Amino acid sequence: MKKIIPIIFVALCLLQACRITTKSNEGQKNRIEFSDKIGGCVFTEIQNTNKVSPLNLTIKIESIKGEFSKKMNVLGLDFIAMYKVSDDFLKDVGQTMEEMFPQDSTLDLPRQHRVLNNLLQYKATIPVIVGHHDSMPEKVMTEMEYVYEKECSICDVIMYKQPGQTMEVVEHLLHFITDIGLHYEYPKEWAFNTTSSEVYIVMQEAIEKGFYDVNSYKDMENEKEIHQRVIVQEFAYWLISTYWNLQEKYGPQEDEWIIKNKEDLKDRFPKGYQLVENTVNKIMKAPSNSILEKLETYGE
Repeated sequence: MKKIIPIIFVALCLLQACRITTKSNEGQKNRIEFSDKIGGCVFTEIQNTNKVSPLNLTIKIESIKGEFSKKMNVLGLDFIAMYKVSDDFLKDVGQTMEEMFPQDSTLDLPRQHRVLNNLLQYKATIPVIVGHHDSMPEKVMTEMEYVYEKECSICDVIMYKQPGQTMEVVEHLLHFITDIGLHYEYPKEWAFNTTSSEVYIVMQEAIEKGFYDVNSYKDMENEKEIHQRVIVQEFAYWLISTYWNLQEKYGPQEDEWIIKNKEDLKDRFPKGYQLVENTVNKIMKAPSNSILEKLETYGE
């Protein structure tokens, strides 16, 4: 959803950071190679063997040093936030994440937990910034590029105090869940870096039928790997949020995606419906109306 999120900014930022040469404590140069990250975003190898404990979840905000002075981990997903991001907002973002992954016995909990473990083990990290990315202070941008992008899998940011705040949160949570969690647990269905995955094939059908318009991303085509990751993650967001019936009420009403509710999705685009039905629906649920309405109050 290019209109309200910093897709181009993040893509270029990530690409630049992947090519930065920095010095270690010993004075030797370490280079972050582009090949270390899939789509300029996701580590190719696990970074730790830690596991998530969904039954012992406590949403807690820690103080850390730097421009991003707050940190929170919810179900394996790290959030780093600028000082002026309110604690209440962060906690509500965390609750949204928690509600997406309920410990419901009707779900495939072992597989759900593997998806969450992927977030933790590949160090998925969402920067939460104040206002629009265009107004991000240079010091904040530099810290994100030179420190966090080197150490983490960062695919996008959450902007605080934005119009459409509900979907700003839902969309970017889904980007990380699909780019990292589903990508590694459901590679045949959700891998974004291949043209043979089900999500890529279904996306192409959506483009051909006029359901999904990717023309606004043409300026990214020179960076093929990043371009493919971005158009797949955006498609995944549109598809899942439509299956959850969130677009009609909270969506931006853009021409990029024209299917607006679950019934329409099932009738007009059954392959897309079935992709979500057979995978996401077995491990996740839509956030509650109460938390979605609360998120909306933070927007400006």
